Amino acid sequence: MNITSFITSLLGLSIVGIIFGHLGVNAAKRGEADYKGLGIAGLAIGYLGLVVGVIWVIAVIAFFATGETTSY
Repeated sequence: MNITSFITSLLGLSIVGIIFGHLGVNAAKRGEADYKGLGIAGLAIGYLGLVVGVIWVIAVIAFFATGETTSY
């Protein structure tokens, strides 16, 4: 789960990376999984990707909401 979290977060699937990251880190705390560090990295990258994605969507909506276009 931790490796899956890291890989999916790197591929831009932030939500999947966050879910697997939480599952993997909790399993590692219980001693049921390995690579806790990759799970934490997957969580960090996933949350960062999610924040950047939300900011990007807000910026695009704000850009189109202004209604200003230039025509020559």
